[in-house]
Amino acid sequence: MAAITLQGITKTFGRVDALSALDLDISDGEFVALLGPSGCGKTTTLNIVAGLEQPTAGRILIDGKDVTAVPPTDRNLAMVFQSYALYPHLTVRRNIAFPLEVRKEPAPQIAAAVDRTARLLDLGACLDRYPRALSGGQRQRVALGRALVRDPRAFLLDEPLSNLDAVLRLQMRAELSRLFRDLGATALYVTHDQAEAMAMADRIAVFAKGRMLQFAAPLAIYRAPADRQVAAFVGAPPMCFANAVVTEEGIRAGPLVLPCRHVPLRPGTAVTLGLRPEDVLPGDAGPAMPVTAIEHYGGTQVLTLGLDGLRLTMVAPATATYVTGDRLAVHVEPENLYLFHPETGRTIIAPGLVLSEFER
Repeated sequence: MAAITLQGITKTFGRVDALSALDLDISDGEFVALLGPSGCGKTTTLNIVAGLEQPTAGRILIDGKDVTAVPPTDRNLAMVFQSYALYPHLTVRRNIAFPLEVRKEPAPQIAAAVDRTARLLDLGACLDRYPRALSGGQRQRVALGRALVRDPRAFLLDEPLSNLDAVLRLQMRAELSRLFRDLGATALYVTHDQAEAMAMADRIAVFAKGRMLQFAAPLAIYRAPADRQVAAFVGAPPMCFANAVVTEEGIRAGPLVLPCRHVPLRPGTAVTLGLRPEDVLPGDAGPAMPVTAIEHYGGTQVLTLGLDGLRLTMVAPATATYVTGDRLAVHVEPENLYLFHPETGRTIIAPGLVLSEFER
């Protein structure tokens, strides 16, 4: 496998900056997810690593060697596409074998490699079928097999699960995680699904508008987001935000005052308060906020609370009995508050950060 380094990668399409001065270091054997909304630059990044797009500026290094001008066919990187891109007139066996046939490998070696790959992906019973006779999950495994059989230096995957239904997507997510863990393979995985990125990746690079906002382990992204954009994008249900001010008692947001430890700000300072729904708990003090909406998700329910312009979301067990119109006081542990700069959006305080980090 291989380490991949991007240095100052910029990509411009006409007047549009698709990527701006991107620096990214992917270690050998690491699974990295590129996460962000549509149009944020993550697929452009993948295409530049693959050699399908040339950067306007910057360099791509694989194992320390500059490959910026190296053609895609000479980089030995395997791509797995969202659309599977299988050849409908070829059997599964021939689809998997195709990259080796192009390289004119000896027939016995091709047969052995295809059989080995089919066993790894549980495709042995499908080898003589055509793609039209396969399920979506089987087609995705064939596309992955065609990449695996090449023994590439790294895998580049562009939203490979997005065409699958919800149940199959969860199953394939677990299978891919197991496979890449067993292989110890370097992988760059594009997705807009934050749950997918959190579950599968060793590290996540969060993108927005052509810039990488943060590159860190999943839990660090979740509990110590670099800014409000990252905090808003990662988490389901999403984080709630409110205009707030620092007081002697804590953080005041509308009618709510929440105690907060280690606030490195003077009373009277305006901030943006962030609360994750799972951190909002029923309380026994403070203003009672009416329940304005309830969404049921099997084992949990999500309550929306609103009072005097303040809107909060709370996750509760399905066994708790609530109805619209109920009034609840809420409690948030001081260590679970997030504060952001109201103008720049940068994180001021978060559960994954300590005071000394703000003071540097």
